[in-house]
Amino acid sequence: GIYLVPALGGAPRLVTRVPEQSAVTQGLAYAAAPLTGLSWAPDGTRLAFATDGGSLYVVDLGTKVVTELDVPGEAHSPAWSPDGSEIAFVSGNSPFVFGMVYFANVGTSSLWVVPIDGGPPRAVTDNTASNGSPQWLPGGKMLYFVSDRGGSRDVYRMSLNGSSEPVRLTTGLAAQTITLSPDGRHLAYNRLSSSTNIASLPVPTSASMSAGAIRDVTTGRQTIEQVDVSRDGRWLVFDSDRSGNPDLYKLAVSGGEAIQLTTGPDADFSPLWSADGLQIAFHRLHAGRRTLHTIRVDGTGLTARPSGAGGALDPSWRPDGMALVAESRDPAAVTDNFLVISLDLLDTVPRRLKVIWDFADWSPLGDVIAFHAVDGIRIVAPEGGESQLLVSNAEDGADAFYTAWSPDGRTLYYLARGGDGWMIRAMPRAGGKSRVIARFTDPSRQPLGYGFSTDGRMFYLTIGSHESDVWVLELTPR
Repeated sequence: GIYLVPALGGAPRLVTRVPEQSAVTQGLAYAAAPLTGLSWAPDGTRLAFATDGGSLYVVDLGTKVVTELDVPGEAHSPAWSPDGSEIAFVSGNSPFVFGMVYFANVGTSSLWVVPIDGGPPRAVTDNTASNGSPQWLPGGKMLYFVSDRGGSRDVYRMSLNGSSEPVRLTTGLAAQTITLSPDGRHLAYNRLSSSTNIASLPVPTSASMSAGAIRDVTTGRQTIEQVDVSRDGRWLVFDSDRSGNPDLYKLAVSGGEAIQLTTGPDADFSPLWSADGLQIAFHRLHAGRRTLHTIRVDGTGLTARPSGAGGALDPSWRPDGMALVAESRDPAAVTDNFLVISLDLLDTVPRRLKVIWDFADWSPLGDVIAFHAVDGIRIVAPEGGESQLLVSNAEDGADAFYTAWSPDGRTLYYLARGGDGWMIRAMPRAGGKSRVIARFTDPSRQPLGYGFSTDGRMFYLTIGSHESDVWVLELTPR
């Protein structure tokens, strides 16, 4: 719910309960907060708020009447205009600001304005860059916002009459969000610093262990989201922005320098080795669309793979290397959002699996695909059909997220987060009761990103932290 409390302290007062989302959108709670933005009306009589389902509402503080506005999908970060007639908001990539698992996610978004009287919304930017955090200038004719359209995340100014392109006001600010004082004389911003590196941890052979035995594999200021170890345990492949742009690298487990595999302006993520160690599958972000690709292990042979309408991401190999399974980004595929993509040139039409959510992980035996779901970890046959709940969040008392199969396919390891923090748990493929095999007790060394892989001897995962500072700029009128 949304509450009000006196500025000088006192009892909170309930304004409204957040409208319940559908069963489908409830699954987004792992990726974003239930509320994705609040904004006061200028006269203080109403509040605008957005929810993780992408809806935008206005609540009257006197009557408690809640009205839903007509907006495009995944609306968040509302900002009320100075005259109270319109609300600016962002569409797309809410986890960049409000995420839990995907916090600071690299993606694209657009700015929109919607009238309070119920008229249609209008787009004020395109969706080819990350555009966010809209703030109205006094007078209501212009917006400040944050965008990476010029490379780094900087502050831009845009007229709402459509007569000109956005004007860049800062260079190298690296702002995540901004807020403007009511008189327009001061701008506050937060600068997010994210650092995520690869760490390793032995797979315990008997009882559970503390994650104190964790060892750093990479160091330095970079963000690594995904890491995967080759079947023979000799090589790692990972994505990193160490050179400024998210690209793919490989690194010998025995040590040495990382070898860059991809270059260019596009962002590359989620690399995974094929079982024979000869290819790497990944997804690429270009102009707001994520598509599947494969390359050879020396970085040559880049090949685009069928990705379906809307694109796809986070691929996983079939053990024989002749197919991939990936999450679909087709907005029409609400309840069947996995694609099985054959790499046989005679069969290029992706096939859909009727399952919901993400992080597909094909078993080394090829018989099932594990995936993260709202209620835990489920498995489904590659041919389709009803999925089965293998790991129950309710029974574990923790939320399961990322999976890694043992090489023999008999055990499914997974990262889970409970009331006492992150842990690694193990579940027999045949089912039964899971057990905790490692706990991350150091608050400064917690799993971050979604890298999790094993060769049966070692776990490899991404460990890091988010830090942020708040700054204030004094604006000089021109």
